[in-house]
Amino acid sequence: MDDDEDILFPELLHGDTLVLDGEVTRESKTSNNMGFKYLDQILTATPEAGSIVQYKSILFLKCRLFGVVSRLDDKGKTRSKRPKLIFSHIQRLEKDPEIHSLF
Repeated sequence: MDDDEDILFPELLHGDTLVLDGEVTRESKTSNNMGFKYLDQILTATPEAGSIVQYKSILFLKCRLFGVVSRLDDKGKTRSKRPKLIFSHIQRLEKDPEIHSLF
């Protein structure tokens, strides 16, 4: 890669362990991943194991994601300009506003 400016979050290196605070913006059962909004960018996040369905209750909530950075591209090389997040778990940081407003 010649142009480092095209690399999104260059500080997130392939294989790095990370903890990020953000918001879950979408889920896809078909591809078993979700969108994770971090610093106004939507990153693809995939569970290390299991189905994304178990995380449906945290959609649109602020969360803390614990995982590893992947920069693998379509050819299996570690040069993807956009990091992907492989997470071990996600911690909810706020209460569900709909449930909270019922009480």
